[in-house]
Amino acid sequence: MLKGETPKEIVIKSTWTRADYGAFCCWDAPNKEALDKLFKQYLPTMLKYTEFVPVLQAFPATIEYELSLLQMMCDAAK
Repeated sequence: MLKGETPKEIVIKSTWTRADYGAFCCWDAPNKEALDKLFKQYLPTMLKYTEFVPVLQAFPATIEYELSLLQMMCDAAK
């Protein structure tokens, strides 16, 4: 289906779907530009409806991080 190789440093970590057929996806990428380039190359139609929001996270995840992620998802679902 896809021609060429996807970059090894860009990995999808998790996906949450919404009732209205939207989704939240967490990607591990070196930077926003690398992810944008990947979408332009392989998923140009999806890029039109995608917003990239950089998130920095320390492991293990802090309570503040978990709450901020939950707040972001609640705000986006409104």
